[in-house]
Amino acid sequence: MAQETPVPEQAAEAATTQALPTAQELRKARKALEAPDEHVVSQSRMFSVSGGDSLHMGAIATKADEVRGRVNSLLGFEDNHRFAISIRLLGQTTDREVARPIRTRISIIGNEPNLQIRIHPGGGIDVERLTNAIITMVLYERALRDVRADALPDSIRVPEWLVTGVQQAILWKSGKADRRLYRNLFEKAEMMSPEVIIATKNAARLDASSREVYEVSCGVLVMCLVSREGGQAQLRELVAESVLAEGTPAEIIATHFHE
Repeated sequence: MAQETPVPEQAAEAATTQALPTAQELRKARKALEAPDEHVVSQSRMFSVSGGDSLHMGAIATKADEVRGRVNSLLGFEDNHRFAISIRLLGQTTDREVARPIRTRISIIGNEPNLQIRIHPGGGIDVERLTNAIITMVLYERALRDVRADALPDSIRVPEWLVTGVQQAILWKSGKADRRLYRNLFEKAEMMSPEVIIATKNAARLDASSREVYEVSCGVLVMCLVSREGGQAQLRELVAESVLAEGTPAEIIATHFHE
């Protein structure tokens, strides 16, 4: 006997029925929603990492504290904080890679800045990008801790050259920078001038060679600024004023490093 072929409506109904979750799946989902969100708090208690297994969350918390300590040492920051930084893993390393896998976000909750780093770990976590994000948020926290919520500007942004320069300076001081690259650029006089560095927008669009020159030049600029007499204090003020957009980058640098 020939089997009846279902009409389109019947096929759609069958597909819908098959897609419904089972009672076991519903119980599992409900249990997951009711379970407390597991997280790891870093030793400094500045970072709270959630969304992953304890091993990965612990490694990220340790990395975040390490970067924070190096930023504090470079800029002479006190070892304290007012606002915590939330780091959340969204997915698994087996997921597909996404554009902008590590993102930073600031929102105002209860008249206080809420500082967040969101990581899509598909394909693995890029340590350099993660370090950049941590530096960015540490600088934000430092700049915003004494600012009233009603006094915040409409737009806040840590200048890219400053984050890159701090990251490169940390690599240099920790012995992890490619010193041959620095030496070659010095010998060939290919370093960017401060004016060109500050004027560079969206360095990610530079070709690989130009990007290397930009990053090294940012590192040299920050190390030159911080090594001068009173340089740490002046650079701390520059960080705060840059984040709050109090003047153009060139004006801010001229104010604190006029010589």
